[in-house]
Amino acid sequence: MSDLVYYYMKLRTGDNLICCAEKELDVDAVFLDIMHPVQLITHQVPFQGRIMESMVMQPWVPFTESAMITLPTDSVLLIGEVKEPFLKQYKSFITKIQVQDSASVVESSGDESLDALKDFVTQLLQTPPDRIEDIEYDDDEEDEEDEDTSEQSTPQTIIPKKWLH
Repeated sequence: MSDLVYYYMKLRTGDNLICCAEKELDVDAVFLDIMHPVQLITHQVPFQGRIMESMVMQPWVPFTESAMITLPTDSVLLIGEVKEPFLKQYKSFITKIQVQDSASVVESSGDESLDALKDFVTQLLQTPPDRIEDIEYDDDEEDEEDEDTSEQSTPQTIIPKKWLH
C-alpha cells in the first residue's frame, strides 16, 4: 500500500471516508475508482465534565469481495489529504481486515481440526477435575480411524451430583 494515494472524502450522504487510489483522482471524471474505503463514525462522549469526540473506523462497503469501488463524482462534497495520525490508523485497520479475511479462509478450510477441538472441550467438560490431566488432545483424526476400535475401552465419565442441575 506504499505506492497508493490516500484521501479523506465527505460524501453528500454525510459519510466520512478514508480511502486510497492507485493514482491521483481526476475530480473532473464522472466516476472515481477508490480502494479500501473505510467509514469514520464519530461519537460525542461526556468525559470529565467535557464533551470528547471519539472516532470508530468500519468498512464502508463490508459485503463486497472487491477492494475497488466505483463512486459517482457528484456524490462527493469534498476530497482532501488525510492527516498523518488518521493515515496510520487507516493503514493499521486495513492490514487487520486483510489478516482477518485470510484467517477466515484458513479457518473455514480446517473443519476437521475444529471438530477435534470441540470433541476435546466436550470431553474436558465431562471429566471430573481430578482426572483432567489424563486427557490428551489429538487433532490427528486419520490415526484414530486406522486404529482397531475393539481394543479401545470406552471411557467411563463420572459426573458429581453437585454438577447436575
